[in-house]
Amino acid sequence: MKKYSSVSSNSFSSTTIELDNETDTDTFINKVRTAIANVAIPEAAEDPKISELSTESDRMFTLLLYAPSDLYDLSSLKDKAVQIKDILISTP
Repeated sequence: MKKYSSVSSNSFSSTTIELDNETDTDTFINKVRTAIANVAIPEAAEDPKISELSTESDRMFTLLLYAPSDLYDLSSLKDKAVQIKDILISTP
Protein backbone atom coordinates (compact mmCIF):
# COMPACT_ATOMS: atom_id res chain seq x y z
CA MET A 1 0.00 0.00 0.00
CA LYS A 2 1.22 3.43 -0.89
CA LYS A 3 -1.26 5.43 1.21
CA TYR A 4 -4.20 4.68 3.53
CA SER A 5 -6.68 7.24 4.83
CA SER A 6 -10.00 6.93 6.60
CA VAL A 7 -12.78 9.36 7.45
CA SER A 8 -15.67 8.50 9.74
CA SER A 9 -18.85 10.25 10.71
CA ASN A 10 -21.99 9.14 12.46
CA SER A 11 -23.20 5.91 10.75
CA PHE A 12 -20.62 6.07 7.93
CA SER A 13 -16.93 5.28 7.39
CA SER A 14 -14.98 5.80 4.16
CA THR A 15 -11.51 4.38 3.63
CA THR A 16 -9.28 5.20 0.65
CA ILE A 17 -6.32 2.98 -0.20
CA GLU A 18 -3.76 4.04 -2.79
CA LEU A 19 -1.66 1.24 -4.24
CA ASP A 20 1.83 1.08 -5.66
CA ASN A 21 1.66 0.52 -9.42
CA GLU A 22 3.33 -2.88 -9.03
CA THR A 23 0.53 -4.23 -6.80
CA ASP A 24 -1.66 -6.89 -8.39
CA THR A 25 -5.21 -5.50 -8.20
CA ASP A 26 -7.03 -8.85 -8.04
CA THR A 27 -4.79 -10.12 -5.26
CA PHE A 28 -5.25 -6.91 -3.31
CA ILE A 29 -9.07 -6.96 -3.65
CA ASN A 30 -9.06 -10.52 -2.28
CA LYS A 31 -6.90 -9.32 0.59
CA VAL A 32 -9.43 -6.54 1.36
CA ARG A 33 -12.33 -9.01 1.26
CA THR A 34 -10.46 -11.34 3.61
CA ALA A 35 -9.74 -8.46 5.99
CA ILE A 36 -13.43 -7.49 6.00
CA ALA A 37 -14.42 -11.11 6.67
CA ASN A 38 -12.11 -11.16 9.70
CA VAL A 39 -13.73 -8.09 11.29
CA ALA A 40 -17.09 -8.33 13.02
CA ILE A 41 -19.10 -5.85 10.97
CA PRO A 42 -22.29 -4.82 12.81
CA GLU A 43 -25.22 -7.02 11.77
CA ALA A 44 -27.43 -4.02 10.98
CA ALA A 45 -24.71 -2.52 8.77
CA GLU A 46 -24.98 -2.67 5.01
CA ASP A 47 -22.48 -4.90 3.24
CA PRO A 48 -19.21 -2.98 2.81
CA LYS A 49 -18.80 -1.51 -0.68
CA ILE A 50 -15.44 -1.66 -2.46
CA SER A 51 -14.86 0.62 -5.45
CA GLU A 52 -11.80 0.88 -7.68
CA LEU A 53 -10.71 4.33 -8.87
CA SER A 54 -7.91 4.09 -11.42
CA THR A 55 -6.02 6.32 -13.80
CA GLU A 56 -3.04 5.47 -15.96
CA SER A 57 -0.67 6.39 -13.15
CA ASP A 58 -2.66 5.76 -9.96
CA ARG A 59 -4.81 2.97 -8.55
CA MET A 60 -6.99 3.53 -5.53
CA PHE A 61 -9.78 1.69 -3.77
CA THR A 62 -12.50 3.06 -1.57
CA LEU A 63 -14.15 0.97 1.12
CA LEU A 64 -17.46 2.24 2.51
CA LEU A 65 -19.05 1.05 5.76
CA TYR A 66 -22.55 2.17 6.69
CA ALA A 67 -24.78 1.33 9.66
CA PRO A 68 -27.81 3.12 11.12
CA SER A 69 -26.66 5.75 13.61
CA ASP A 70 -29.28 4.73 16.14
CA LEU A 71 -27.62 1.30 16.37
CA TYR A 72 -23.91 2.05 15.90
CA ASP A 73 -22.07 5.21 16.83
CA LEU A 74 -19.12 6.88 15.16
CA SER A 75 -16.51 5.16 17.30
CA SER A 76 -17.89 1.68 16.50
CA LEU A 77 -17.55 2.12 12.74
CA LYS A 78 -14.22 3.89 13.09
CA ASP A 79 -12.93 0.94 15.15
CA LYS A 80 -14.00 -1.44 12.35
CA ALA A 81 -12.13 0.65 9.76
CA VAL A 82 -9.00 0.63 11.95
CA GLN A 83 -9.25 -3.14 12.38
CA ILE A 84 -9.44 -3.61 8.60
CA LYS A 85 -6.43 -1.32 8.15
CA ASP A 86 -4.42 -3.28 10.73
CA ILE A 87 -5.21 -6.56 8.98
CA LEU A 88 -4.23 -5.14 5.57
CA ILE A 89 -0.96 -3.76 6.90
CA SER A 90 0.00 -6.96 8.73
CA THR A 91 -0.92 -9.38 5.92
CA PRO A 92 1.74 -9.92 3.24
